[in-house]
Parts: sequence; C-alpha cells; structure tokens
Amino acid sequence: MSASPDLKPAIAADDDVPVRRRVGRRLAFWTAGTALIVGVVASALLAPYQNAEAERVAADHISLLAEAVAASYEQDVPGDRKRTDDEVERELQDADLEREHVHRAREILQQLQHADGVVAVDVTNHKGVVKRSTRTQRIGTVVKLPRRLRSSSVDDDQLTVSYAMPYTNTCTGCHDTSDEIAGVVNVVVDKHAAFASLDRYRLVTSLVLAGTYLLLVILIVALTERTVGRPAFTLARLMKRAERGDFLVRARVVADDEIGALAAAFNRMLRSITAMKADEVERERKLLAAETELSMKAELAAVAERLQQSNAALERRVRAQELLMEAAHRLGSTLERSQLLERLSRVIRDKLGRADFLIYLVVEGENHEAMLEVSRASGILDRDDVRNRRFRVGEGITGLVAETGAPLLVEDLRDPFKGTAIPPAIHAAPLIERGSLVAVPMLHKGRVVGVLEFYDAEVGSFDMDDAKLLEALGAQAAMAVVNADLYQTTLELSVTDSLTKLMNRRALNRLLDAELERARRFSTPLSVLMIDVDHFKQYNDRMGHLLGDDALKGVADVLRASVRKVDAVARFGGEEFCVVLPRTDEAAGIEVADKLLKAVRSLELPGGPSQPLGRVSISIGVAVYPDDMPAAFEDPPAKVIVDVADQAAYEAKRQGRDRLVAAGESRPRRPKLHEVRTPPEGLPALDPVNDG
Repeated sequence: MSASPDLKPAIAADDDVPVRRRVGRRLAFWTAGTALIVGVVASALLAPYQNAEAERVAADHISLLAEAVAASYEQDVPGDRKRTDDEVERELQDADLEREHVHRAREILQQLQHADGVVAVDVTNHKGVVKRSTRTQRIGTVVKLPRRLRSSSVDDDQLTVSYAMPYTNTCTGCHDTSDEIAGVVNVVVDKHAAFASLDRYRLVTSLVLAGTYLLLVILIVALTERTVGRPAFTLARLMKRAERGDFLVRARVVADDEIGALAAAFNRMLRSITAMKADEVERERKLLAAETELSMKAELAAVAERLQQSNAALERRVRAQELLMEAAHRLGSTLERSQLLERLSRVIRDKLGRADFLIYLVVEGENHEAMLEVSRASGILDRDDVRNRRFRVGEGITGLVAETGAPLLVEDLRDPFKGTAIPPAIHAAPLIERGSLVAVPMLHKGRVVGVLEFYDAEVGSFDMDDAKLLEALGAQAAMAVVNADLYQTTLELSVTDSLTKLMNRRALNRLLDAELERARRFSTPLSVLMIDVDHFKQYNDRMGHLLGDDALKGVADVLRASVRKVDAVARFGGEEFCVVLPRTDEAAGIEVADKLLKAVRSLELPGGPSQPLGRVSISIGVAVYPDDMPAAFEDPPAKVIVDVADQAAYEAKRQGRDRLVAAGESRPRRPKLHEVRTPPEGLPALDPVNDG
C-alpha cells in the first residue's frame, strides 16, 4: 500500500534531517532549570525563616550586651556566708560602695555609646522610668516594660532587645523587695549594622552555593552528555545508518544501564534484521533462481511446444509428401481411368484413413452443359442412390466447389449452407445428416476435372490443413485423370479416325492380321466388306467440306449400328470403309452387305436427293477368307483379302453403283489400286479411287 502524496514530502524531509546531539543538552537543561527553579522556590519559601532566625541570632547577641549592662548593677556579697538584713542595709548605706557601683554602670554605658551599630542603651527601673541612657534626652521617659525576661522587636530600621533584670538578693540594697524585676535594659541597635555580618555571610554563602550549583550543573551536563547524550547520539547515528540499509553496524555496549540495554537490544535487533535480510536475500536468490528456472522451463516448454508443433507440422508434411508421392507413384503407373480411380480410392483409404468419400468427375450433359457424376463411392456412401448421382455444376456444396474451384469446409452438416454463397433455390441436402465434410476441387491448369468429397460422423473433424492436403491430392488426381484422358484420346487417335470415330487403316490392318490368324488356326471363315460412297466427290464439291464431313459421319454411324459387337468397322481412306466379319461365310457376308445398303439408302442427309441416284448410296464388294484367296500370293494375307474385296467393290461401281458384288462371281480381274486401268477407246482414263 503506497504512502499518501501528502506524506511523501514529510518522509523525504525526515530522511534528510541530520542526527543532532540534543538529548544530553536537553536533559542537562531541564535538570539545571529544575534545580534552579527548586532553589529559587526554596529560597523564597525559606526567606522568612532565615530573617526570623537572623533576628533571633542578632537578638541573642544583643541580649548578651543587655545582660552585661544588667550585670553591672549587681552587688557582690563577699564570702559564702549568708548575710543578714542588717548587714545588707549596712552595705547599702556604705557610700563608697554605692559610688563604685554607679561608676561602673556609667562606664559601661559610655563604652556602648561609641560601639558600632548601637543606637541607644536605656536602663529603666521597675516602673519603666529611664534612669540611665546613652541618649540623655531619653532619661526620665517612661517605656513599656516587657512581659518576658527577654524580648526583641523590630521597628523600621532598628532592632530593640529588652532584658528584664529579675530581683535578686543583690538588689536588696537598692530596690524594693516587693518588685518582680529590679529594672530593664533596652538595647537599640541599627538593623543594618546588626545584620551586616549576616548579609556578608549570606553573600558568601550565596556565592558558594552559586559556584557549587554551577559546578553541579556543569558536572550534571558533563555526566549527562557522557552517560546519556553521547551514547544516545552514537546510537541514533547507528540507527540512521541502519535505516539507510547498513545492517552490519553495531553499537558499543559500555555499561549495563538503560543505554547499554538499549544498545544491546539494538545490536540484537540488527542481528535479527541481518539474519532476516540474509534470509530475505537467500529467499530472493532462491526466488530469482526459481523464477529463472520457471522462466527457462516456460521457455523450454514453449520451445518444446513449438518443436512439438513443428514436429507435428513436419510429420503432417511428411505424411502429406508420402501421400502425394504414393499417389503420384500409384496414379502415375496407369493410364486407364477405371484403374486410376480405383488406385486413388485405395490411396485415400490406406494413407489418409478416410473411408467415407466420393469422387466426382465432370462430364458433358445432353445439352452440352457441365455435369458432375459419381465415379467412385466408398464407405457408408457406397450405395445405389449415391452411385447414380448426377447433377449440374453449381448445384449444392459439390457443385459450388466445382464452379468456384475453391475448397469448402462444413463443420456441422446440420446447417451445411451457413456462410456459403449457394442460393437457396439450388440447395441440396447432404448425404449424411450429422457430421462434417470437406470438398476440394480436382483442379488442373485452372480447369476443374472433378471434386473429392470427404465425410466424417464427428462435427468439426476437418480443418484447413486437411483441406490444403486434400486439395493437393485433388490436384495430383486431376493431373492423373487428365493424363489418362489424354492417353486415351491419343490412343484413340492412333487407332481411330478423328472424324468418324471408327478404326483407322492402321488399326484395321492389325485387327485383320489377328482375325485372319485366328480364322486360319480355327479353320473358320472371315468375310471382308469394302464399301465406297457413291458420287461423294460431287456431293463434297456441291455441298461443301463441312456437310461432306457430316455425310461421312452419318454413313459411319449407320454402318456401326448395323453390325455386331464382334464385327469391326473402319475408315479405309477418303469415302471408303471396310467391315470385318469374323466367323462369317459368303452367304452371311452378302446378307450383312445387303443390310448395310438398305441402311444407307434410308439415311437422310442434306443434298441427298440432288445426287445422281437421288440419294446417298454405297457400293460394296464382298470377299471371303479363305475361299476368295488366290492359290499363290506374295503379299500379306490381309492386303490380299482387302484387294480382292476392293476389286469386287470396283465391279459394283462399274455395274451402276448402289449394289453389292461378291468376289466369288466370275468377272474380269480388277486392277490393283496402284495400277492404271486403260479405258475403252474414245473414253478418258478413270481413277478408280477418286472417281465417285
């Protein structure tokens, strides 16, 4: 919890305040001040008692003077014998004795009159009448007699001490025995003179006391500074250093008093703080080490996680590469589409572990529109309603993928069209009700060949990595399909006529060689029909090459549709066709030829009625192996049998066209194709190949 902003300046100021030696001085000051106050108060309280005592002492001293004066009035009785009244009376009457007594009293008074500080000495009788005095004006005056034997009084600046002389036996000669006192001696002295010695004593005493007090104060200050101030200051400085973080300082314990106990406690506290600080440093070191270790562990964990992710990604890439390499190996080893699709299905099942998938291929529909049809179905999708699926490109999820050429991932088939651009009008229900699917295009050079569609029963089973891998597999499969189609097209072009889609002459020769060998081996007949379109050059010149090509395709379609599946129809060249009929004798061959004549006659073609015969027609020559083979020949059997059939066709053309001629009929031999026939006299030479 942070300190308040108002307290921060104060705290900072306290930190900057230096340690000052104030405790000893304050203690000495308060001790001396207290002692001074006590002294002043004591002096003020004892002053009346001192004055009273001074007066009592002065009165005692003055009383001694009064007693001395009073003693001068006493008469001595010689010896120890008790005198009788008669003797006393005789002594009093003795004049010499009285004179001596008066002289002694007067002498004492005169001496006191010149004494310092004595103002007056009065001697009164028992009635208070002043009989003797150092002041003559006071003689005869009456003063008040004291009630006690000795009394004193202070009047302004004078101190008066009265001493009553009691009546004794010595007073019998002069005074009446009935009086209690014989007289009174009053000594009046100057108060200042009487107290002068006392004031000097007070002054000396005060000076001595002041010196002693000052010395005591100095001693107290020194002792306080030594025993309290200096240790406290040293301890405060050490505390200040400790406050700033120096916990290794120690206070010196010089005594077992409170300061020593405080220093010892401070040292113990510093030792405890040092131990705590050491423990804290150790804990911080351990904590730092633990944090470093945790940080390193976290970094190692992060690195391990990244490595794990990298390894997982690498493993996926390796698996993907293995998959693609395996797919390339398997798919590249065949150029037949059905085998290609079967191998692709095995790669998906074996390497991907996906059992539920469909392979769609793009085909041409009836209206020349692009269609998608199922070529392979696997897993739960291998059922009749799925295998027979056929729909337009752009319809449903599969159609959208084929139309856009982009993969599509559906995490939940319960709402498959959420987030897609498929119009509601062409929505197609998924093949399974629950789960997920991914559809990827089979894309080759920007053209969609087909679509690979994978299903899984779990929701969210596919991710974008799966889509990318399957998209790569789809591209490889598309290339294999395109290569297979190209190979098939090339193969067909090598044995098939590009215009009529029939076998070409090269394929015919291979087929005919094989069939003749089979006929020879099994001793079965073989019929060969050579067909020539009548007046085709005229039709081609009149109608144009495009319609001429259409006419040839129409004739080819009729020929193909009119023979058996085991029979072969080939375009021999130009407008000539050849039909090979395995296991067919002459009668059957003639029957087939007649059927072909009728089929072509019924063919309706543009410009047919304008032909010389009023329709498009053909001329057919029939040759049968081995019946029509010459006894000896040098050329291959296939070439020989074709030449025999061609001669029969030539004969049919010569006889008027739109008919068939069997080679077995007696007739002149027709020149071979490379020979030039000499026409009758008066007619131009004819080319049997190019003359319609």
